[in-house]
Order: sequence, then C-alpha cells, then structure tokens
Amino acid sequence: MLYLFSYLILGKVMTSTTLFNMHYFCLKNGLEVVFLKNKISSAVSVGVLYKYGSADDDPRTYGIAHFLEHMMFKGTKRYPKGQLDEIIMRLGGSHNAYTSWDKTFYYATAPKNSLRTLLTLEADRMLNLSFDDAEVEPEKGAVKEEENMHIKNHPFGETIKVWLRTLFPIHPYGVEIIGYPEHIEAYNAHNTRAAYQKWYAPNNAVLIISGNFETDEIKKMAEELFGSLRSSPHIQKDRIRPQDPSINGLSSQLIHENTRASLVLCELAYPSPSLKSVKDPTIIAAYHVVAFILGGNDVSLLYKEFVRNKKLTTSARCSYSTGLDNRYISIDFELSPTLDIRKCLEHYNQFMKELADQGVYQDWFKERFEEVKNQIKGQLIFATDGTSGAICIFDACAEGETPEQINHMIDFLNKVSLKQVQDIIRELSKKPRGTLIIHPPAYPYI
Repeated sequence: MLYLFSYLILGKVMTSTTLFNMHYFCLKNGLEVVFLKNKISSAVSVGVLYKYGSADDDPRTYGIAHFLEHMMFKGTKRYPKGQLDEIIMRLGGSHNAYTSWDKTFYYATAPKNSLRTLLTLEADRMLNLSFDDAEVEPEKGAVKEEENMHIKNHPFGETIKVWLRTLFPIHPYGVEIIGYPEHIEAYNAHNTRAAYQKWYAPNNAVLIISGNFETDEIKKMAEELFGSLRSSPHIQKDRIRPQDPSINGLSSQLIHENTRASLVLCELAYPSPSLKSVKDPTIIAAYHVVAFILGGNDVSLLYKEFVRNKKLTTSARCSYSTGLDNRYISIDFELSPTLDIRKCLEHYNQFMKELADQGVYQDWFKERFEEVKNQIKGQLIFATDGTSGAICIFDACAEGETPEQINHMIDFLNKVSLKQVQDIIRELSKKPRGTLIIHPPAYPYI
C-alpha cells in the first residue's frame, strides 16, 4: 500500500516519483533557491543552508562554525540583538538552527503571510551580522557549558572523543562538532568574523522555501531581497579536507573500563562511501536500506536474532549517516553485565556471513527487503505533508546531493538491488575498521 502512496502526493496523482512539486533556480550572485509548492499548507517554512560546517574549520579553531551559529542570533544594525526572536514570536512562528560537520542550517516556520518578513531577516543577517568583543566572551562561556553538558558530564563523553579520533585520525570528522576546550578558548571576534565573511555568502548558500505560493512570486521576492547581496570570492567549487590514509585492512580496538557504566556497550564501525566517492545515489540509498533492515527498529533482523531469539544482548541497532566525505555505518549492541560480549561478537560474525552468503536470496529476506524500501518511502512521503520537515530534507545539498537528486529519492530507492544489499552485508561480515567496548569494572571482556 505504501508503494502506491508514492504516486499520491499532495492530493493528486503524480506522473513520476518526485517527492515535491519543486522549482529550482539560481540567482546571478550564486544563491540557489529551492521552492517546494505545498497547496494544502497555511504555513510557510524558510531555511537557509550554508555549505559550511565544523569540518571546514581551521584546525586551530575547530568548532567555530558552531560558535558562529550562536553569534548569528546576536543581531544586525537593522535588527539589533533580541529583535529576531521578538519578531518571529510576534508572528506566531518558531525558528532554530543546527550545525554539523558539513553544514549549518537556519530554519523558521510561521503563518503564510509572514514569508516576506522571514526572507528579509535571513537576507539581512547573511551579510550584515554585527557583534563585538564584548559579546564574544559571554557566548564562549555558553559554548563551554554546552561542551561540559554534552561531553564532560556525559558518562562516555571523553571516550567518544577518543573513539572519533580512532576512526578519523586525520580527517576533521574525528573532532567533535563543538571542538575541544582549547579551540573554544581560541575564538575571538576577529577569527569568528573572518569565518563569517569567508563562508556566509549567497554563492555558498541554498534558500529553501515551502508553502502555498506561486513560483513567480517566489522568484520576484528572492531576487528583490537576496539578489543584490555580494558573492564571496573565497568560495571554492570543491571543499577539500585533510583525508585519512588507506587503512589496508587495519582494525582498531578501543576498550574502556568505565566506573560510570552499568551496561556493556559495543560499537562496530565499518567504512561507508559518500556520494562524492561513488557518484551513484542508488548506492547511498542501499546503505540506508541495509541499516533499516539490520537495525532500524524492534522488528529488525539484529534485534530479533540477538535480543529476542538468542538473548545475547539487550539491544541491537544499525545506524548510517551520510556526509560530504566518507563516513561509517555502525552496529551497536548493549549487554547486561551477565551477558558475554565474546559470544555476542562470535555469533554476529557467523550470522552476518550466513546472511550474506545465503539469506539475502531467501523468500523471507526478499519480502523484508521490499517492506523496508516501502517504509523508507513512507517516511519521505509523510514529510511532504508539512513545510518544516520538507525543507530539512534538502539540507543534504551540503553533502553533495543536488535538489533534483533529493527530489527523486524514491526513484533511487526503487533501483536498490538485492546484489547491492548483499555486497554491503558482506562488508559488514568482515573485520570492522574499529571496535569500541565500554564496560563496567571487573567485566571479563577478554
């Protein structure tokens, strides 16, 4: 049934499997504009995606992309500090932002008649952000507290910092998005403003709008409010980051006896490609399918095998996230201290090998394969009902995907083959790139 729904979007039969009634154009200054026409919504959502994240930062000031996200709410000369929040609240709307290794995304949702106001605010702070030294130091304190909360106060925060560097010894993905304390200490008004002037420009941004408007109206408003903004000469076609050397089969193991642990945690990390490295969106879709089949929920293969049937673990998950550069797909287990991690890992190796060699072509797996593809399609289609979820899907533009590719994600899912799935599962049956085990004191892990 969900498969049929892929042709019933926004209340009418579609002639293709595009997700959205999408219109794409580019202004002369390089600003990309994605307009998602939604005839059933009385709200409008606006997002501004900057193709800049912490992996693009100077190694001396890692995390300044995240710090700059904080500073973007400090105001401009036209809209001083506090007015951005006040204006959007008076509209009855909401707004926020997030930073990752590859992107920074600002988004807001408000009633439909607020579109011009939202666009005016974003156009203004794209090039007119105003802050001074007096505002930087207090905000550094806020970021330090955020680092304390998410890393130092987390029972495994310091372990995860080492784990990231184990997986990415050179690439910036090996550093937390927020940076290390010494990085935060190095932030000042000068280097923060330098990052802003380098990366925040129309030719490094994607404006995403979802709502019930006419395309000509969107084009006119975008040109009027953003068209005069100057491009940055610092933006390069390719974002080049330091790359890790070929591992040539090398596998790392990190084991931490942690006094704050009450369960045994185990993560197996395997390299996974970026769209930039494979050029084929179908392969990226195949990784999503495999992650969902193996550990996407409580009816996934690993959960049923390890938790319900064999009772070797208390939980089992598989997760996969994309990036501009190659990332990892990971298998995660939790065990009570009465369970044996060695038996768990031995059975995992056997289970994955049998699945890759025989299981993928059995009828039960073929049925599950189609079910999972339909479940993922359903999640994508549900996002088209509203405006805020719709614009967030397009943050993948910062990871090398084009708006057209994103709009045809269902096509790529349909093309995923059992052979592609088998190849990925076979890779997961080999020795992982890294193994992380966190256990309570006196747990026998050898």
